[in-house]
Amino acid sequence: MEYQLSDKLKELRLNKGVTQKTVADYIEVDVTTYAHYEKGRRSPNVDKFRRLAMYYGLIDEIFDINRKNDSKGLQEAEDRSVELTRYYIESLKKKLNVNEKEAV
Repeated sequence: MEYQLSDKLKELRLNKGVTQKTVADYIEVDVTTYAHYEKGRRSPNVDKFRRLAMYYGLIDEIFDINRKNDSKGLQEAEDRSVELTRYYIESLKKKLNVNEKEAV
């Protein structure tokens, strides 16, 4: 089954047991904007994708970062984000199993 990004975001949030406001605050958007992500009315930009991946613990898998060195690994991912933006988005789309239109 191919998920829409909106469905996957809602599933991840519910599995974590947090509110839309909690996620919105973490990724630094208004709760209404985040709600639009979950309803498929808007899509997050690259920076918001990165923050979502960090929040849901997906960035470790994307960059094969060892969890014992989490803070170092996340800093390394931050430092490399400019060069790896395209790679990162492609990897995230694959991990979330979203279609091309939804992930733009």
